[in-house]
Amino acid sequence: MIQSRYLKEARNFQMNQRAIPFATTNRNKIREIEAVLEHPIEVVENLDIPEVQCKGFALDDILYVAGEKAREAWKANHCRPVVVEDSALCIEGLEGRPGPLVDQFAGTVEARRALCRSLDEGASR
Repeated sequence: MIQSRYLKEARNFQMNQRAIPFATTNRNKIREIEAVLEHPIEVVENLDIPEVQCKGFALDDILYVAGEKAREAWKANHCRPVVVEDSALCIEGLEGRPGPLVDQFAGTVEARRALCRSLDEGASR
């Protein structure tokens, strides 16, 4: 019953051609997503979403962080649908690190490049 209600809502959403609600402050990300989906994006702003942390680097940890971020965004958006994005950088030569902690581990593009250069040339990146 509940599942069919959600399917019906999803079909109505698509048929109405409403913009997809997306929580981000990155305007470049919005342009990229609109180009890929060929569908307008509605930026949902001013959501106070806590930064979710985890202790590990496994896939379960990455899924946990993304799931909690989505749940918190949904709550902050008054229990209305909203899309969130989260990323992780898993380097095999570093046993999956930094994973979802990429911003704390190497917060800038330059730091990430330096991290990759620091690996032995024979190590898997």
